[in-house]
Amino acid sequence: MKKNLGFVAAILLIVGIIYSRSFFLQNFTPDYAETAGSVEQASPAPPVGAVLAPSQPLDLAPLTFPPRSEPLVMPAYTWPPFNLKDKTGRWQGADVEIVEAVLGRMGYRVEWVELPFARALEEMKSAKFPAMAPCVVGGGREEYIFFSEPVASIYSVLWKKKSDDFSWQTYDDLAGRVIGASYYHYGAGFLEAGEAGKFQLDMVAAKAPEVIHFRKLLQGKSDMFICELSVCSYLRYQHAPEFDQVDYAPTGVGPTRPFCFAVSRKYFEGREGQMHAFMDLFNQELAALAKEGERQKIFNKYHMLVQVDEQGSIIVPGEK
Repeated sequence: MKKNLGFVAAILLIVGIIYSRSFFLQNFTPDYAETAGSVEQASPAPPVGAVLAPSQPLDLAPLTFPPRSEPLVMPAYTWPPFNLKDKTGRWQGADVEIVEAVLGRMGYRVEWVELPFARALEEMKSAKFPAMAPCVVGGGREEYIFFSEPVASIYSVLWKKKSDDFSWQTYDDLAGRVIGASYYHYGAGFLEAGEAGKFQLDMVAAKAPEVIHFRKLLQGKSDMFICELSVCSYLRYQHAPEFDQVDYAPTGVGPTRPFCFAVSRKYFEGREGQMHAFMDLFNQELAALAKEGERQKIFNKYHMLVQVDEQGSIIVPGEK
């Protein structure tokens, strides 16, 4: 009898050890999806445009939302060379290709839905789409958008004839000049300076105002026009040799503004840990893409005057 009782006690002891070990493993293994947000806050954020460690094979298991079994359906707005459609209707452009490349490395497929820019921004306030094509940070957008590190950048300059050796530093230097502009927000008080009489504004409202500005300049109907550096660099190439005699003055109208991938906070509501995990992976793969030189190749493909240094930081205005 004693022998049998000893045997039973030994069995119970072994079962207890196994149970307790499984209990501790189950309750104290960290869940990356839930801790990703706090880890990100505890670690100092890298500087804008900085490249992180080179891409390593990623353990994608902790990131379960959005699911990879379905394509990511996201709004895109037309703004060449950042976002545009080819003749077959397929989306292309620098931002489209960079975002697709980064998300592809994360295990996602992308489907783009065309929406006007203002409508796309409004949709970020709902849970309809997980994200949208990159846009400028600021203007209160941070309240409903979680932004990535810069995918690209925008930088407004004044374009002129190559034969015009004029240069400027302040709006006072533009006195007496006719300067073409469109109904965009250029920042740095540009439109306000024109309305105050510092120079004469020639406003154009059209679907493709930049092309009209190029032609008015060449026809002598204006002295200069304002346009984002990469946008008009791309258009100058697309319309060669017609626009070959147009160049830009290096002084910028306002600072460089980062163009960042935009994630809907509402879409991830209740899953904030997954939102941070998703963006952590996006930033890591974006940094790796930049360091490998692939992002610069895409910029060059679209004749964009955006350069990046060895650390992946964006340099503007770039070389002519």
